[in-house]
Amino acid sequence: MSRYIQQGLDHYLEREVFNGVVGEGVNRLFQSHLTLVRESVDIQAALEGKQWKFPAKDKLGARYAFCIGIGACANQDTAGRVLAIAEELYDRKEAEFAEIVVQTAAGSFAGLMDTSAWSLLRQHHLGKAMLQLRRI
Repeated sequence: MSRYIQQGLDHYLEREVFNGVVGEGVNRLFQSHLTLVRESVDIQAALEGKQWKFPAKDKLGARYAFCIGIGACANQDTAGRVLAIAEELYDRKEAEFAEIVVQTAAGSFAGLMDTSAWSLLRQHHLGKAMLQLRRI
């Protein structure tokens, strides 16, 4: 599906195409998620190091979409930025969401713990807290 999203299909056409790819029921949920992400979260900008804004407390779905989206983008090239975002969330008193970023990143990128960014995270309060609680 990401291939179709990257092609920039018209939103109406996108719905029709995805109905055929994943089925109407799953697509209904996916379209809701896409709308949420497109209106509330700019994951690409955050990964590029641009200014980003964490969704407001009343936008719980957008908060989870942001954290899971950032974590899912973890790879050899983005690990440092992904973990820096997690640390920033922790520093903003959003520990639960910072942990979601780290846990999603670890699940998405098997080599995360072999990066220098991981070593730095272990020195940050977030990494220490997660290690102490055995969440990583």
